[in-house]
Amino acid sequence: MAGQPLAELPHIRRLDKAVVNRIAAGEVIQRPASALKEMLENSLDAGATHIVVTCKVGGKALLQIQDNGHGIRREDLSILAERHTTSKLRAFEDLEGIATLGFRGEALASISYVAHLTVTTMTAGSVHGWRATYRDGVMEAGCPKPTAANQGTLISVEDLFWNVPLRKKALKGATEEYNQILDVMARYAVYKAGVSMSCKRQGEARSDLHTLPGASRLDNIRAVFGAAVSKHVVPFELARGSGAAGGAADELHCEVEGYISTADYEGKKTQLVLFINGRSVECTPLKRALEASYAAVLPKACKPFLFLEVRLPGSHVDVNMHPTKKEVGFLHQEDLIEAVRTAVEEKLLASCGNNSKRTFAQTLLPSAPLVEAPAAEEAPRYYRPDKLVRTDAKAQTLHAFLGASQQHQPPAPAGAAQQAEQQTQQQEQDEPAAMDEDRPAQHDSLAPPAAAAAAAAVAAAAVPAARRRAGTAAVGGAGAGAFDYMPTPMEIAGSGAATAGIAGGSQPPAASQQQQGTQFVAPVRQQRATGPSSSLASVRTLLAEAESRPHAGLKEILGGPTYVGMASPTQALVQYGTRLYLLDLQALTADMFYQQALRRFGGFRRIRLQPPLPVESLALAALEAQEAMGRWQDSDENGTKAEVAALLAELLKQKAGLLREYVGLDVDADGCLASLPQLIDQYVPDTDRLPMFVLALGQHVEWGDEESCFRGLAQALAELYRLQPSIGDAAAEAEAEAAAGGNSEEQQAARDAAQQRQRQREWTVQHVLLPALRLFLAPSRQRASDGSVVELTRLETLYRIFERC
Repeated sequence: MAGQPLAELPHIRRLDKAVVNRIAAGEVIQRPASALKEMLENSLDAGATHIVVTCKVGGKALLQIQDNGHGIRREDLSILAERHTTSKLRAFEDLEGIATLGFRGEALASISYVAHLTVTTMTAGSVHGWRATYRDGVMEAGCPKPTAANQGTLISVEDLFWNVPLRKKALKGATEEYNQILDVMARYAVYKAGVSMSCKRQGEARSDLHTLPGASRLDNIRAVFGAAVSKHVVPFELARGSGAAGGAADELHCEVEGYISTADYEGKKTQLVLFINGRSVECTPLKRALEASYAAVLPKACKPFLFLEVRLPGSHVDVNMHPTKKEVGFLHQEDLIEAVRTAVEEKLLASCGNNSKRTFAQTLLPSAPLVEAPAAEEAPRYYRPDKLVRTDAKAQTLHAFLGASQQHQPPAPAGAAQQAEQQTQQQEQDEPAAMDEDRPAQHDSLAPPAAAAAAAAVAAAAVPAARRRAGTAAVGGAGAGAFDYMPTPMEIAGSGAATAGIAGGSQPPAASQQQQGTQFVAPVRQQRATGPSSSLASVRTLLAEAESRPHAGLKEILGGPTYVGMASPTQALVQYGTRLYLLDLQALTADMFYQQALRRFGGFRRIRLQPPLPVESLALAALEAQEAMGRWQDSDENGTKAEVAALLAELLKQKAGLLREYVGLDVDADGCLASLPQLIDQYVPDTDRLPMFVLALGQHVEWGDEESCFRGLAQALAELYRLQPSIGDAAAEAEAEAAAGGNSEEQQAARDAAQQRQRQREWTVQHVLLPALRLFLAPSRQRASDGSVVELTRLETLYRIFERC
């Protein structure tokens, strides 16, 4: 070709229109059955209630269909067989909600290019009908002609593929082609219960297929497929999401109904009659999944029968995927197949359990021993290797795959967590959940760690300690940024801790460690989520807004996951069923604590701070952090940090009664924060976040409006309580990294402390926060699409990959 002269190269030419139309006709009309399908769908779209089909030589010599629909207007007959002329579609956007079976306007045009087409029609109220013949998409001269007719339309297709000899020679015999026509009629006869359909060979008085006008689907199954099928089928129904009405595109919405065969049915081949939004289609993946479900129940050579009508939202289905419309595309195909397969298996097992099996009476000969009755048979258990999933954390954990230097002993005995969970479930079953306002007020004390108490003993060392912590974090290279300059609440308490004393500070180190260890194995006894304890209309409105339209899929995932491990300080890996998910606990716990703050509004238990923390010092520390991040600068308009901190402390002292009554925050007369609310049991927020919490009360709470004020208070509490990377841990981890290569006692102590904090955090996530999410969170639909819950993989996908290897 490289050396071929330019004059000898072939030219690109535009094909003749007749050639193009004949090629296109071969795609739409492949055999007599496909021509019948197109005409049958037109009759159903016309509202016909009685349809008669007559065939000669398997539809190759004659294929005639007559209906009693609304007919065709005389003025429309001239363009009836032209390509892309239709009364069912106006714009491309109409495809999303198309309710008719036809929409392209290609059927009669394609037939006219490969056969002799004759149309006789009569509309309601007309005196006579009209008859027209077509060839190559054009009505012949002299047509239409008036003729005697009944209301409806009669279409005759003669000499199919007379001008395409190769296609005509490739057709099967007359009997096989006629059986294909009967198969199309049978499918629509079962689906369109109430429409009388009949099909016969020309010249024969008896119909090979006939259904009555008032028959049900089960009656039509008996008439079409025989009594052997109808007596072994049971009704089947399934609904997901909002059904055919539709909803968000990120989840499955469907309605499925039909009939499926029981375990007693023994067919020679699988018969799946599938309709999606009224269209007879094929779905090979669904057929294979259903065959696999039946394979474990039916004998080896037996096949099932299934009739399924699937209704999906119109915006979720693409009907324009195949020239013959035998395939459609739709969203969430794998989810739909899995839902149908699971529901069919459940229905099949139920039919096996309720089925009356054949029994035989045994006549014993004289002196013959009695035959003992056989033991009750267990329900068959299917072997599905892609569903064999280990969900028992006691069998093997991720720690088994870590190196010896990375392993650590669990903080509790192997059965302690399970025993705690069983006690929690038993309590929930035996005792109904009580409202928080019905419980007596309880107060817990929040004692500082021993290291913090020692640091707080000297008041003057507070700020230098914060600076040292910042310097250490900088050495580690992964510090907490501007928050490194923020003194801890215990450093702010300073002299108060030295003079007033710290609860539990007199205990020896061993006793303190023992007490800290017991916190890991304490049973987590959360209360189930209930309505708001407050009678305020604004609180109820806010809670109803937060809980409105929760995402059902996320609620199911968070309702019973198996904890796998922590991917990061704020991201957890969980398993649900055969799928592995990554949870963003920052976002999920923020939503949960916001809702929980509204539920317990006005009825909080309290966490006592020992000693109370000065609000002014907390606000000043937060402003210093804001200044370090470039978000604050002293000015004449804003004032100095000290002035703003003093004003904020005075504001909270004025609002002390409201804070104490509604949100469990006690601000005493000296302007010190003495307590925090208990949002969930056995969970204490990171006290290093208290300065930013106090600052948020002044910056983000609109105290003048009741609803806005309560929303701001709940959001501030959620920001404080949600799981976040600890400010103090960032510096401690930097110290541990710096000491990773050393062997001194101090360096070993730093490494042990870092591992202890990691174990405590993992235990809190596994035994406190995840159970709380199950009980208290109504996940919003936004969390399904913003990356808060991400599906990483599923076992079915991995199994297919491993199966190929």
